[in-house]
Amino acid sequence: MTEPGGPAWRQTIFHPFALTSRHARGDVLRVEPVSPLYETARYGPVPVLDAVATWDDDTREAALFAVNRDRGQRLALDVDVRALPVGAVRAALTLADDDRAATNTAAQPERVVPLPNATVELTGGRLRVQLPPVSWTMVRLAATP
Repeated sequence: MTEPGGPAWRQTIFHPFALTSRHARGDVLRVEPVSPLYETARYGPVPVLDAVATWDDDTREAALFAVNRDRGQRLALDVDVRALPVGAVRAALTLADDDRAATNTAAQPERVVPLPNATVELTGGRLRVQLPPVSWTMVRLAATP
């Protein structure tokens, strides 16, 4: 966004597009999310969780991208990653805000940006992370050395 003769700033949607285009490399993995549903007038029941993952043989890195559509509840994401040779979390970022209507503006260009998600843990072949309400999350996993 810009103002004539004034500042420029990124809309919130910029961040998921930029991070996905940077880190979604290699093969798309089969992901079969199981989550609660919510009812919509137009589409009927819709999953609260949407997720996609990739594996890059060149960098030996996996990337998981997840959306929590629930407007009021956190979602505990639990992923079985035993089929991947991963052993460390490289990064976990979440784009969310307590105010669902929050946007970036000229006065607050960094109001809504991806921040580290400290809830992520990788143990025993399970990746666990808490997804805040109405959020987008990226988790990058590195191969076992």
